[in-house]
Amino acid sequence: MDRFSANSSLKAPSLPEREKYNLNFRFEYGPLDDGTIWIRTPNKGLFHVDWLTLRLLLELNTGATVINLALKYKIEEKEIRSLLLNLEKQGAIVQKKQGKITRGKQQEDIALAPYIFAFLFLAAIQIYYFQNIASTLRLNRWYDGWLIAIISILPIILHELGHFLAAKPYFPSRLGFTFLWIFPAVYIDTQPAWCLPQNIRLLINSAGLLMDLIFNTALVASVLFYPSLEYYVTPLLILQYTRWTIILNPVVNGDGYWLLSDASKTINLRRKGREHLRKGKFHWLSLYGLLSVVFSLSSLLGLAWFIINLLGKVVPPFL
Repeated sequence: MDRFSANSSLKAPSLPEREKYNLNFRFEYGPLDDGTIWIRTPNKGLFHVDWLTLRLLLELNTGATVINLALKYKIEEKEIRSLLLNLEKQGAIVQKKQGKITRGKQQEDIALAPYIFAFLFLAAIQIYYFQNIASTLRLNRWYDGWLIAIISILPIILHELGHFLAAKPYFPSRLGFTFLWIFPAVYIDTQPAWCLPQNIRLLINSAGLLMDLIFNTALVASVLFYPSLEYYVTPLLILQYTRWTIILNPVVNGDGYWLLSDASKTINLRRKGREHLRKGKFHWLSLYGLLSVVFSLSSLLGLAWFIINLLGKVVPPFL
């Protein structure tokens, strides 16, 4: 059974008094694409469980005891008690006649065609720019590199704002902090998107990339009005695409991983991809590792280019 693994080390609760009367629960549940169940607790916790776990909770809610269910389904009592402890901490076990288990309303999915058109249109502008306008591949002064590095903080903030705005109509999201490789990164936690339809999840996961393209297109427009800005805009755009090779790398726990997972409807994509690679299976999941290598090499090349621009007028070998 899928338990709340994050708390699996907690000791099982005794709940001696609770077993003298019906356990009463209060949470919302619904199915996922892979047939598993999500549970949303009163404390806004969101968890994956399987059908057997949900059935246990429904029976406990109608008066069954832990001992009887352990015998009926051949499950150790400590497993059920650990589950109850986690639910109690999440505010999902309440006093008698105060609880209610409800099936969550399924959100209607959305059409992605307009969104994809906007994405391709903005991407086409970027391609046109590099084919016909861009010319600066090397900065003349080292402090220009630092200036671009400082300015690049703005699109990172806008990227996360894109995720936030896309998720806002469906659930409250919160700010988080992590590391991409050795680089600190701020992100918007979109975990509750698990229980949404596929296209909405794809929209939320790719909204940051769309915001990047809007920002990049604004930079391109600035060059059309002030051609001298090309000296700064082209390196900044190259740095933007270098960042893309990191966040789109399907091995990194970022946009690329979740986009591929949602697009393919593959839960636990990383684990399954590694299993296919290890066993040498001819399957699209086996390309997962190859794709990550391509993105990793691109990231290293982009970062090397940027470091050369930062140190170009300081360290003699880079002159």
